[in-house]
Amino acid sequence: MLDGTPLDGSRTIYFDAARATYAADAIGTTFDLIYIDQYPSTDRFPKPLNGVIEDQTEQYETGAILYARNKSLLNNTDLHGFFIYKGNDPDHTFRNIRVNNGAPFPSPPDDGEVYAAGARIDSKLTPSWGLRAEAAYEWGTALGADLRAFGFNGRLAYVFNDAIANRLHLDVEYLSGDDPNTRTNEAFDPLWGRWPQWSELYIYQWAIDSRVGEATNLTRLNLGWAMKPHPTTEVSLDYHALWANQESVRDPSQLASISHDGYFRGHLLTGWVKTKFNEHVAGHLVAEYLMPGDFYAANRQDDSYFLRAELSLTW
Repeated sequence: MLDGTPLDGSRTIYFDAARATYAADAIGTTFDLIYIDQYPSTDRFPKPLNGVIEDQTEQYETGAILYARNKSLLNNTDLHGFFIYKGNDPDHTFRNIRVNNGAPFPSPPDDGEVYAAGARIDSKLTPSWGLRAEAAYEWGTALGADLRAFGFNGRLAYVFNDAIANRLHLDVEYLSGDDPNTRTNEAFDPLWGRWPQWSELYIYQWAIDSRVGEATNLTRLNLGWAMKPHPTTEVSLDYHALWANQESVRDPSQLASISHDGYFRGHLLTGWVKTKFNEHVAGHLVAEYLMPGDFYAANRQDDSYFLRAELSLTW
């Protein structure tokens, strides 16, 4: 639940929404009730200052979320439970064009209704060991078929508690893929999670078999390390091994970009340096390197690189 406008390349990140929060202090639990009404383009009040109407997402979206968080049932443990509804109504505007973010394939709209129920646990097992795990089951209708999908994301972390805050983590992620041999759609829907959760580069790779930023049909193993050489600066390095669970695509035009001869998506290396010079100036440097695997067709197996330096001024 982060980005309601995935097509504009993070130029804007917002929801047209209302949120009510109730804190049940007696049981150490917080409840959030959220309503979302997201428009597919900037053709809505307030109008864009430059007068150009641009797509923000591929469909009209309505949503309802009930989210509960508890910190009292288990020591040093956060427990979360949630129910999410997302209704999709296609945007069939004539000659609809994505102005901000080009993609190598059409970006068809969603249709149907998705329901998701899940839970999350985040626990400090010892002063050094931590565990985080989240799972969700989805059902409803999507792309003209019944939807039955599952997603899981977990992390085991070890903190050295030394002078430079060394820490290691091992991640496992599974997002079900659509089995092309069934009438049911098993592709996990990331809902409003189409943002660079673990890679700035791979978010564009998704357009080859799903849509920009739409993580699905994925098994991911991640080994990472981070440290703080200075109180103002953090350095992190991560290795990701990526697989597809099914040899499936979202749109027939994408079939030529997968090989039908393997499931390995590739190796991904990422590195970050983040620093805060003072209360007004911060910056980062990020570099990524992707070596595509045999899931992709030969013309899609060139290595990819991503580099960004950013300086932020804040008042």
